[in-house]
Amino acid sequence: MNRTFRRASFLLLAGLAFMFVSLTGCLRPLKGQPQATDAAVDVPVVTRTIESAVNKDRLGGASALLMRDNRVIYKKTFGKYTVDTVVPIASATKWISASTIMTLVDDGRLSLDAPISKYLPKLTGQEGSITLRQLLSHTSGLPGQNRCLADNSITLEECVERIFKVGLRSDPGTDFGYGGVSYQVAARLAEIVSGKSWNALFEEKIKQPLNMANTTYGDTKNPRIAGGASSTLQDYTNLLQMHLNNGVFNGKRILSAQLVEEMQRDQTRGVPISYTPHKDNRHYGLGAWRDMVDPNGKAIQLSCQGAFGFSPWIDRQRNLLGVFLVRNRWRTVIPTVDQLQKTVRDLVDSKRAAVETLDVS
Repeated sequence: MNRTFRRASFLLLAGLAFMFVSLTGCLRPLKGQPQATDAAVDVPVVTRTIESAVNKDRLGGASALLMRDNRVIYKKTFGKYTVDTVVPIASATKWISASTIMTLVDDGRLSLDAPISKYLPKLTGQEGSITLRQLLSHTSGLPGQNRCLADNSITLEECVERIFKVGLRSDPGTDFGYGGVSYQVAARLAEIVSGKSWNALFEEKIKQPLNMANTTYGDTKNPRIAGGASSTLQDYTNLLQMHLNNGVFNGKRILSAQLVEEMQRDQTRGVPISYTPHKDNRHYGLGAWRDMVDPNGKAIQLSCQGAFGFSPWIDRQRNLLGVFLVRNRWRTVIPTVDQLQKTVRDLVDSKRAAVETLDVS
């Protein structure tokens, strides 16, 4: 290959890479926290994926935000949605709730592995032997649901009392049964050791530090800890950014890196599954699903999708996070979320490949 041809090839590859990087917003992305919507980059293939779903599934609207390396690479709204649209996030609440509770583990006020009878002395036997780790990983043996979760006329304390009147469905630690009851109990433990209501505790530990001003569990003394919150695109992005940054947000530590890692670790390995909403039987951490793992079993992608379609995820391998905000049936939205995640992975990986080709000798 002569020198002229090699130089021409290099310039062509450089030009292609420049175009691609510019297109995906990774050449001059926003620095710091994502704020301005007009500065985010419109990646056509991502936009087409979402527009197709909005039109085909009659979603009414949607919004999406993607960040990589702490920089916004995509932020766009569709249909009637705006960046401030608030939606119920259903089970995506668990990631917020688990994060709130884990701040008390960091403070030394709660232990992941102490029996909950330490905090609820009235509990004896197997019920008292349940641990916070089991509550947050759905391996406590408690039933998945209870009518008290939807009763706004009672307190969280009263709801937990009703939960234990029903009793266990299996021995603690012997199976995985996804549901909402165990998170209600975990939150009651948090109220007891902090001396504060759940809403006050959430406000202090997560809402204010992460600038989640529009996220709420509702005006009730019995908030639905596993599925009752509402949030916005930016609010939830802030939570994910904290997790992706190993517990730090805006230069302030919210959770220790050790506990962030613990939340992402497989907490259900070797435990039989009695109920899971996922057909592929993926494993669970503390507050989030472990969608993809590396050969050593370390989580690459984690997510916490809600029943109404709200879909947040982090990709640790690519230092990437995404939030797809919508309100529709979960199973209607699943194909779009899967395609969106794959599209973004392919874009990032292709960018890497394009840049690597510039290393021409």
